[in-house]
Amino acid sequence: MESVIRFLQAKGTTPTEIHHEIQAVYGSNVMAMQHVRKQCQEFSGCHMSVKDEQRSGRPSTSVDLVPAVEENVRTNHQVLLKELDEQFNLSYGTIWDTVHECLGYRKVCSRWVPRQLTEDHKKNRMGVSLTHLLHFNDHGEDFLVQIINGDETWVHQYCHETKAQSMALKHPGSPIIKKFKTSTSSGELMATVFWDVHGVLLLHFSPPNETVNSAAYQATLKKLKRAVQCKRPQMLDKRVLLLHDNARPHTACATVNLLERWSWEILEHPPYSPDLAPSDFHLLPNMKKHLRAK
Repeated sequence: MESVIRFLQAKGTTPTEIHHEIQAVYGSNVMAMQHVRKQCQEFSGCHMSVKDEQRSGRPSTSVDLVPAVEENVRTNHQVLLKELDEQFNLSYGTIWDTVHECLGYRKVCSRWVPRQLTEDHKKNRMGVSLTHLLHFNDHGEDFLVQIINGDETWVHQYCHETKAQSMALKHPGSPIIKKFKTSTSSGELMATVFWDVHGVLLLHFSPPNETVNSAAYQATLKKLKRAVQCKRPQMLDKRVLLLHDNARPHTACATVNLLERWSWEILEHPPYSPDLAPSDFHLLPNMKKHLRAK
C-alpha cells in the first residue's frame, strides 16, 4: 500500500484524492485518512523507501537463542518459562516451543524414595549385588531355587480401591466418573509371608496386639521349617538360603543361632535397599488385593 501512496503522490495527487482512490479499489475499511496523510508527509521529507525499517521489540524467532536458553535450563532445571521470557525478551509461546519442542525438555515431579543413600550405602549395595551374581555364576538356577524370601506387612480389615484399580471405560457422552475419598480401616493384622520361586510357603497372621519380637519370629521360622518339609522336601537336601531384611527380630542373636543350627544360610541384605526385597514388588500388592474384603 505504501508503494501506491508513493506513486500517486509523485503524480501530484493530494492525500484526500489518494484516500478516495484507495477506498474505491480496496474498500472503505482498508486504510484510514490519518495514515494516508502520515505516509504522504514522510514521503515529502527525506524518507523515500517503502520497505519497513527495522524496529525494536520482541524478535520473531529464537533460533539464535536456543543455545543460550539451553544453557540457562541446564544451570537451573527449576527455572520458570516466565523468567526466560523476561530474560530473552521473547513471547511465552516462543519460549515454550524452544524449551519443549526444540530442546525436548518436559516438566516432571521429583520421584519419592524412602531414604537418601550415602556413599557407604551405595558401595555396600554394590558389593552385595556382586556377591549374589558370583553365586549365580557358580551355581546357576540352583542358586535361585534354594532362596526363600521373607517379609512382613500390615493387612487391614478393609482396604479401599486405588485409583488405578477403579479405572473404567468412559464414553465422551457419559457422565464423569467420581471416586470419593475413603479411609483405611483401623483394624489391622501383621502378616508374615515366606515364598520361593514356586509359590507361597507360609502365610502367618500374628494375633492382634502382639509385638513381633525375636521370640515370635523364631516361632514363625519353626512353622516355616515344617512347611518346607511338607511342600519342598528337596530343598532340605541342600543349603536353604533365607533372604529377609535387617529388622531387629531378624538380626537378633537368638534368631541367627537358630538358623545356624538348621544350617540355613542368611543372604546378606544391605540397609535401606527395598529393591533387594522382591516381596514388595512381586507378592504383597497382589496378596493384599486377594485378601480385600475377606
